[in-house]
Amino acid sequence: MKRDTIADYLALQRDPVYANYFRQSGTLPLVLEEKTLRDWSRKHDQPLGLVFDNSPFYLVLRDLVAPPGKPPFAYARVIHTGGKAGAVILPVYRGRAALLRHYRHASRDSVWELPRGFMSPGEPLRGTAARELWEELGADPEKTAFTLLGQVQADSGIIAARAEVYLAELSMAPTERPADPTEGIQRVRWADRAALRDMCAAGEIVDGFTLSALTLWTAAEAR
Repeated sequence: MKRDTIADYLALQRDPVYANYFRQSGTLPLVLEEKTLRDWSRKHDQPLGLVFDNSPFYLVLRDLVAPPGKPPFAYARVIHTGGKAGAVILPVYRGRAALLRHYRHASRDSVWELPRGFMSPGEPLRGTAARELWEELGADPEKTAFTLLGQVQADSGIIAARAEVYLAELSMAPTERPADPTEGIQRVRWADRAALRDMCAAGEIVDGFTLSALTLWTAAEAR
């Protein structure tokens, strides 16, 4: 059965969890009248509304925006289910941080990055950090001190939600875990600060979440 993307979109707008994403702005006002949305969609033969639902992870919206003095146009964005992007974890043991060599479908390439993951429904982000630390690194969250370093919005041009960044100070070495092909994790590297700086300078670390987390860590240490 074909979904009514505009009806789903208007229902989402009425949901208190997502109301913040429908705030009006004088710069890019949202068109929220059903008739106008349907007329524009038919005229231009383009979809509007909640065009893709990848729950429980994220939703893709295609809004109609009407800047003052200009004709309306469609503008896509990604919002995360529940309004939270998830958690990024910076695991540190004896002065070295853990990086994962991770194969990513979007780029069809392998990258060095910190553990991270989507929030499960109803899960606090501190719980997401603990779960992902165990699932991706094999570190016991019960023997780890977590500190919230801040938040990061990976791509403010298209992604709405922010992820929380946690420093995870391990009191014991993680359990050796075999590579998980379903996760795309290929290997783990422990790097001290000098090695991390060298990897960033050489372009070996390009993941936005990881670069942001390392910056937040440096800023926290400088305070």
